[in-house]
Amino acid sequence: MNPVTPTYTTPSLIIVAVAVVVKIILGSYVKNVGLKVNSDSLVNSGEEAKLDSIVSASTLVAAAIFIFFGLSLEAYLGAIISIIIIKSGIDMIRNTISQLLGERNDPELAREVRKTVEDFPGVEGAYDLVLNNYGPDTWNGSIHIEVPDTYTADKLDQIIRDIQLEVYFKHQIVLTAIGVYSINTQDPHVIAMHKKLKEIVFSHKYVTQLHGFYVNESEKTIRFDVVISLDADDRLKIFEGVVKDVESKFPEYEIEAFPDVDFTGV
Repeated sequence: MNPVTPTYTTPSLIIVAVAVVVKIILGSYVKNVGLKVNSDSLVNSGEEAKLDSIVSASTLVAAAIFIFFGLSLEAYLGAIISIIIIKSGIDMIRNTISQLLGERNDPELAREVRKTVEDFPGVEGAYDLVLNNYGPDTWNGSIHIEVPDTYTADKLDQIIRDIQLEVYFKHQIVLTAIGVYSINTQDPHVIAMHKKLKEIVFSHKYVTQLHGFYVNESEKTIRFDVVISLDADDRLKIFEGVVKDVESKFPEYEIEAFPDVDFTGV
């Protein structure tokens, strides 16, 4: 608002020029180290050093224009630089807050983990995978597996331990919990019921998965989980429609169905 005539000295311009070079080198080094060790704080520090070099370089540009053309642009450059600094600060804060609040899982990593689990002998399916990132190379998670109803407790315990070790050494993810779905494998009638129920369930739009199916003939119950896409406008309405159709097909059974969400790609 009240501009003054700037003054520049040779030593000050040399110092600024050296500072630009040093900050560019320092910023590149710190950022590369941050990328190597997966540290957002170091990456942001490197970006900040590079931003400082741009600010210092703009001072040299303004000095050169004033010295050779007598045109003072310092105030205008200062306004532009302030906008750049504000934008850069907002971007850094946004990225950090996004990670603190939680970000979507890496779909490729989730698929690899599920495949690792499903490849174990006796595991008929892997579902409900949830992954939580607590920092560089620090992942925890949980998953459900489908296994035959003939498995004993000691066999289940061994499978769960083997899965936890395999996932940790292969993907560096600690599975803190592995739930178990028991599936019928002995009764041909129940196996046929499963096939028919799948036809009913998947006839509904937005249904993406059916798992945890089990029939208890002594108690006359059928239990299963239905995964409904988040793209559906009314997931509850779709779920109620699924249950209604299953009940009409198997009226002699009590239906214990639960709506579920596949977090693998969320």
